[in-house]
Amino acid sequence: MERVTETDIKRKRISFFRLGVQSLPEMWTHHLAGGLVITLAMLILRILMRKTAGTDEMLDAVGAAATGSLNWKFPIVVLLIFLTVTITIIVEFFPHILLSDGILNGHRTNPWHEMWESAKALKKFRSPLGIVILVYVSVFLPLVYLGISMILEVEFHASWELVDLISHDLLMKSWYFAVVGALAVLGFRSIFTVHGVLIDDLSAEAAYRLSNQIVHHHQDTVRKELLKAILVFLGIMVLTFILLTILPDYLLRKQAASLPKGVVIEWVEGISLTSLEKKVIGHRILCSLGFLLDTYGSLIITMIAMGYYMLRVTRLYYYLTGRLGKSFPERPDKNRYSYRVFIIILVFVLIVLISVASGLWFNQLYHVADSQLTDLEIIEHGLGLIFE
Repeated sequence: MERVTETDIKRKRISFFRLGVQSLPEMWTHHLAGGLVITLAMLILRILMRKTAGTDEMLDAVGAAATGSLNWKFPIVVLLIFLTVTITIIVEFFPHILLSDGILNGHRTNPWHEMWESAKALKKFRSPLGIVILVYVSVFLPLVYLGISMILEVEFHASWELVDLISHDLLMKSWYFAVVGALAVLGFRSIFTVHGVLIDDLSAEAAYRLSNQIVHHHQDTVRKELLKAILVFLGIMVLTFILLTILPDYLLRKQAASLPKGVVIEWVEGISLTSLEKKVIGHRILCSLGFLLDTYGSLIITMIAMGYYMLRVTRLYYYLTGRLGKSFPERPDKNRYSYRVFIIILVFVLIVLISVASGLWFNQLYHVADSQLTDLEIIEHGLGLIFE
């Protein structure tokens, strides 16, 4: 891993907050690239699921295996879960750390290069301890809402089913919190293990020992900084939920109450729209825009918030190993910012165009027999099937 050069040292030093702000376009485009890879990979995996056994039957195979009744589907389940975990690590988890390393050191970043470096880094986790670490960060943490992989959570709905199960069973609830507590303690002491492997090129065992030493000697600092990082992450998520989900939903439902349901608008040349039809079309465009901004915006902001969390953890790792001060080299002037901003604008233009098309050709796109549904409910169902 390259270090700070003479050019980096001469570059203007800025605060960590300003560095985070300057890095937002990079985090956005990195997660956009990762999202494209994840979407393509999950599409392929879903096709494989349907071609082999189907999602429900595959999950039944897991249950059968748990009771000692193996069948031919179980190896397929294991293989697909392994591929999902591997893709998640390469595309989501490791690049977070490599991106943070580049930002803190003032280097230019490239999402494809970081994914490639992440793939190469997997060989360092071939030991028993390395495998345990990968399983921990990719499977167990999502089950307690602390992990970085939402792909597994969405794909298999594991955490939602687990929460539903433990909420109605006192014994299961006791076991759940006992396991969560044990995992939290284990994760706390080994929080810098992957940083040691990726940044300092250590083996999984050496990085684990280093992480334990750091936490042992700086427990209060680590605990305080992690709490700050978690609170910032949660604050961003709560604010995002209010602004992109609760508030638009309230305003759109309030607007829908003043409009009739099941309005059919036929586009006939030479016939102008009535005032009511214009209001309905405008409402449908806003419903589509609200849904898409909520779906896409929430995902991107979540990923950026997770990236910022990892940036803070990586900064803490550098600080506690004596290699980083309180100021940082500003981002390179030519780090393709115009390109990144263009991609951001392009995505939002596409969202607006899709929303306009959804509103204008609502009846042609959404064939709904139940006229008692509101336009918002119809659009959420229709677009939800597309983005599921």
